[in-house]
Formats: sequence, structure tokens, C-alpha cells
Amino acid sequence: LDLWFCPLMYALPHDIDIPVVNTIPDLQHEHLRGFFGDRELAFRTLGYRYSCLRAAATIGISEFVAQDLRTRYGIDHAVGTPLALDPSYVVGAEPARRLVDHVRLKYRLDEPFLLYPANGWVHKDHETLVRAFRIVREKRPEVRLILTGWPFDVMDRLRPLFASLDEARAVRHLGYVDRNDLVGLYGAATAMVFPSRFEGFGLPLLEAMSAGTPIVCSQVASIPEVAGDAALYVDPGPPAALGAAMLGAVAAGPENG
Repeated sequence: LDLWFCPLMYALPHDIDIPVVNTIPDLQHEHLRGFFGDRELAFRTLGYRYSCLRAAATIGISEFVAQDLRTRYGIDHAVGTPLALDPSYVVGAEPARRLVDHVRLKYRLDEPFLLYPANGWVHKDHETLVRAFRIVREKRPEVRLILTGWPFDVMDRLRPLFASLDEARAVRHLGYVDRNDLVGLYGAATAMVFPSRFEGFGLPLLEAMSAGTPIVCSQVASIPEVAGDAALYVDPGPPAALGAAMLGAVAAGPENG
């Protein structure tokens, strides 16, 4: 072998005597340390740094990540190589309409809805989203919030935030849905919301853009690099700005002309 490519974070095995290239998705643990337990924080801090110093080259999945690696680890061999949209998300107009009709029937989506496709990790900030969604429902009570992704404990975290049973019913978690259903959900959604507190890239941004779905997202980390001028940005934190942006997206939706 002339080169050992590690597509994940760690340059393993340690004792290899040929050049190694590793890939780093993000350095979230350096920015939001409180989101990690002591064991995982130590594992990432030591393992990532060692692997990047050991590697002949390190790939960051965005230029943001690559620059973060250069700055924090003092390396000059970090290269930004952005992720790409999976071709299966690209469908023609007629297949897209069929997928939209399919998900509306399958999940009983009769009302306009906002979509957040994200696993239930803490940094995805579902809590702020639910608080912001209350602002939307004060003016537009017919709107629903649809969540997808691996839930972990996110619904247990959100349940105490619901002010009423009606509000709780307006937020639905569909779990992990297959690719065709996700394409249909993007096409059916009034907007995709993406209030994540940190991203090394953010593939849902590409997926929503491919479907022509309006985007409301946080202005942090790699997100502006990926979404460019195709999104409405809000600063993370208090829900008022996010709620106002979501309400604006609903008001501008196709059902309102």
C-alpha cells in the first residue's frame, strides 16, 4: 500500500508506516464542550488531535472545518472538501409530485407544515424550535411542525415545553423515514427549518435546495458557506427571531400565493 485513507475521524492503526489521510466532520466538541460527556469529550479531544497531527493530510467536510483544523491544531495540511448531494434526491417534476401526494396521504398531512429533518442530538436545538413554533401558531394555528430523523430522547425533552395538548398535537415526529418519503416531505413542506447550533456541513440544506424548498436556518459554523444566499438566516439563541422568520416563510408559502 502507498496510502491509507481513513474516511472517519481517527487515523488508525497507530503503528502504520505509510502516509495516512483522515476525515474530520467537525470540531463541535471544541466549540460546545458542554454538549458532551466527560468520556466522549476526552476521547474526541485526544483522538482527533492525535489523528490530525499524525496524518499526512486531513480532509475537512467544509472549508469552515478545514480552517478550524488549521487554527486549533496548528496544521497546514487540512483541506476543505465539501460534501455533495446524493443523486437519489434529484427527481423529475412528475415523480416529485407523486412523492408529495404519497407522503401527504401516508402521514395525513392536510395542513401546511414546516419540516426539520435532524437526529435528536442536543446541538440540533429542537427546544428553541418548539418555542419559536409557538410564535407561528399564535398567528397561524393551522400550521404543523414535522420532525424526522433518529429521535433518541428528543420527544422526552420537548414534552415539558408544550403549553397545551393542542400544541403538542401540532408537533409530530415521524422517526427515521426512507429516502423517497424524505424527498416527498421536502416537496410538500412550506419551508425547511434548520436551527442547528453547529454543523460541519449540513446536508439537509442541499436536499432542501434541490427540492426548491425555502430554508430558514441559523447563521453559525458552516451553514452560511453551504446555503449561501439561498436561505433566510437567524442568529441562534432566543426564539423570537426564529419564530418571526418561520412566520414569514409561512406567509410567503405557495398556499398564500
